[in-house]
Amino acid sequence: MENKNFKKNWVMWTILVTSLFAIATPGIAIIPFGLSIYAVIKLVLIDKITEIDVKNYQLLKIKTKELENISHELHRNIQKGTDELSYLNNLIKEKDLNMN
Repeated sequence: MENKNFKKNWVMWTILVTSLFAIATPGIAIIPFGLSIYAVIKLVLIDKITEIDVKNYQLLKIKTKELENISHELHRNIQKGTDELSYLNNLIKEKDLNMN
């Protein structure tokens, strides 16, 4: 949290210093202005995109765990069903043999 605040404050101070350069030397001010625009894009916009991606990543991790649990449960149910089916098939075979 402190690192985020530091970055935001750094951006604000950079913009302030570039505006002072613009007042003192209008011709050279384009360089720090460009750097401050780059800093704003890099530190503010990219961080917001990254935060959204991290949130999506966390949601995907949660969904993946849920799907794994469902998959394990489905596999268990299929195994139970297969065992019951083979038991019933064996019973049918025994009854067929007893009838003959």
